[in-house]
Amino acid sequence: MVVGCCAKTLTFHQGEIVSALLVFTACFNHGSGTPISMIPIYTLQPKFEVLASAFLSPWFRTFESEDYVDFGLFDEWKEEGRRRFLLSDDPAAARFHVLYEDWRSLNRSEEGRAHIKAAVDLSLRSEKQLVIFCGGDQNERIDWPENAAVFRFALRKSEKAKNELSTPIFHRDHLRDFSGEGVFSAKDKSQLPLIAFCGYAPPFKTPFDLQKLKDWAKLMGVACGRIDASGGRAAHAVRAIALMRLMRSKKTLKPNFIIREKFGFNNKWGILQPGGSRQSAQQQRREFANNILESDYSLCVRGLANCSIRLYETMSLGRIPLVLDTDCVYPCDSLIDWESVGPFADRGDLWNVPELINRFHQNIDDEGFVELQERNRGIWEKYLCPTGFFSHIPQLIASLPK
Repeated sequence: MVVGCCAKTLTFHQGEIVSALLVFTACFNHGSGTPISMIPIYTLQPKFEVLASAFLSPWFRTFESEDYVDFGLFDEWKEEGRRRFLLSDDPAAARFHVLYEDWRSLNRSEEGRAHIKAAVDLSLRSEKQLVIFCGGDQNERIDWPENAAVFRFALRKSEKAKNELSTPIFHRDHLRDFSGEGVFSAKDKSQLPLIAFCGYAPPFKTPFDLQKLKDWAKLMGVACGRIDASGGRAAHAVRAIALMRLMRSKKTLKPNFIIREKFGFNNKWGILQPGGSRQSAQQQRREFANNILESDYSLCVRGLANCSIRLYETMSLGRIPLVLDTDCVYPCDSLIDWESVGPFADRGDLWNVPELINRFHQNIDDEGFVELQERNRGIWEKYLCPTGFFSHIPQLIASLPK
């Protein structure tokens, strides 16, 4: 049987007709009817029970809980993923292979490590790239397989391996959840720059105890250069220094800070919630989003890991991040000009953050200020939300050096 699909003529044997028709239907099932070239992928399924990575959620069960504040995060990707990728049962027919679960999760058990080895061996025999997702705040060096394309979110640019790429930390669409009807609306430029921050910044507003003294010591260590701002020991000290500098510059800018007394991550309720109930989690999340929406800029600087979740949340709300770079690697850096999304300072400019933001604010006119907000929202939709980022996986792994 011969079937016309995506402007090509394909020949199928009788036993392949059903599969061919499914591909044909999916190619044109994209709203406008525009054909999509589906990319075949393969994953070696484990022989033990384990949840799949989020990228594979269109085909396999991943972590989901109605109690979690980010419940439904990958719903759009579950539909779009099936339009863009075809899960193949033939390792040799796939464009690339995908490790079934997060590498760090699999690597915790003997059976998980055995599965990693089997997946690597099969991809090498098939002469295919193996896409690996590796979560966790750590940025230690790992000896990856030579054919791997690895996605991590807490990388250090000066030390990353040549086959490592950055991934966003995903979250629900804050604009849809917390901004009226979920329609983008730009903020007018204020006379003085209004800077948002809502979060945890020890040693500020924490109980007076031994940990507070340790946090002050850490802050002073980063300030004098004895602790590397991009290393694991720095943690929240970098943001505390930036906040301190901004708070001392009230004549030229307006701090809009909500300093939390407790760390914001809780495994049960999700980020921005130090315990309590689902209702209090949503309330804190709403306060966080409103803090950004009502401000001109949002301070985006590392926390425990060498990355900023707030950066992606700010862009999802269509606002301008004030980025303090600590040797970070940013997602889609071959596709996004990150230094154009807002004021961008490296760790050497830590003490000059007020001057940086004032200079940027003076040099951007009212029209450009509004246009930048709209452009940032567009970047998040196209590249940084789950559907946008996962859709660009083929381009990203193709950008790796050969």
